[in-house]
Parts: sequence; C-alpha cells; structure tokens
Amino acid sequence: MLVEARNQTRTNASIEVRPGDATHLDLEETSIDGSWCERLFQHLTKPAAAMSELERVTRPGGRIVVIDTDWACMPFTERIQTSRVLKSL
Repeated sequence: MLVEARNQTRTNASIEVRPGDATHLDLEETSIDGSWCERLFQHLTKPAAAMSELERVTRPGGRIVVIDTDWACMPFTERIQTSRVLKSL
C-alpha cells in the first residue's frame, strides 16, 4: 500500500508517505499541515488515541480528514432490505 501511495503522489513534493503507528507518530508537535486517513480507523483498537496523535502533530489551522464508513449501519448491505427499498421507489 505504501508503494501505491508513493506512486500516486510522486509528482507532489510536498506529500510524504511513510509507515508508522497511528497511535504513536514519529513526528514533532504541530509539524504537519494536514493528514488524510481513509479506511483506517475501523481497523484500530484505539481510534481515539490515533485521533489524539493526529491532533498533536497537526499545526493550528491544519486539516485532518478521516473517511470511514460504518457498513453495519447501512441497510443497503443486506440484499433483502435493498430489494424492499428498490421496490418502494
């Protein structure tokens, strides 16, 4: 995944891709402008600790983007429910 991330961002010198522990980032406080986490938090045992780390390393006014879908709450994941919804339209 890191190789693919590097390939996707290689033309933008301001983006750095590196491995790490989301709950213990090897970064100074307020050292980054922003972060993007997609489909990460759903796999963490301590998501609140990871968010605290992102807040710690992000400069004031920086941006933290987290995208995680709670698939269990979506009725369209069940075939029967999907059929009922579609028939009601």
